[in-house]
Amino acid sequence: AGIAVVITFSRSSYIAFIAAVGLLGTIKSRKLLLLFIAFALASFIFIPRVQTRVIGALEIDETAKVRLEVYDRTFAIIAEDPWFGVGFNAFRYAQDREGYFRDERGVNDYGGHAGAGSDSSILFILATTGIPGLILFLSFGITVLFDSIKMYLDKNLPDRFRLYALTVGVSLVALFIHTQFVNSLFYTWIMEWYWVILGLMYGFWQKFRHPTHKYV
Repeated sequence: AGIAVVITFSRSSYIAFIAAVGLLGTIKSRKLLLLFIAFALASFIFIPRVQTRVIGALEIDETAKVRLEVYDRTFAIIAEDPWFGVGFNAFRYAQDREGYFRDERGVNDYGGHAGAGSDSSILFILATTGIPGLILFLSFGITVLFDSIKMYLDKNLPDRFRLYALTVGVSLVALFIHTQFVNSLFYTWIMEWYWVILGLMYGFWQKFRHPTHKYV
């Protein structure tokens, strides 16, 4: 997994991975944390492109400029109706209305696949559902995080169930960080995986509360 993340050469993935492994290492195994530090240093020293990407984070490069421009556009759309947003699946049309998809010649390409979202899932939620929608979404995320912590700390639960809770909590933190730079929160493959492990966590938790239930 570490090698796969390294060769993405994505700084947002690096930050999310550091957060995830840092949490796992702190909670579960200090050896894992030390191994990760050694791996990260080796990757930085022996892979020139990793050096370029990491050092480039200290300045605003072309990628950062584009992302900041997308943020500015999203904030402009949010300012139009901060309380209720533009509505579900209407973000592309809001951008089109503002003329964001037109090039120098005035040709409209409707933004391609990326035109339906923003480079920050949190800003995207705020732009489409407004302040109440963002509050509800963040409340849900906080509830999931606290439930995962509560389940992991419950020594009465089987270890394998506590492992699901740890996976859910750590993944949520990593995903929240990553989704500030890419709209990964609404990426289908990530959504499918995360909702499955989230459902397993709550399913196991509910079943364990029934004293007549027996695990195999």
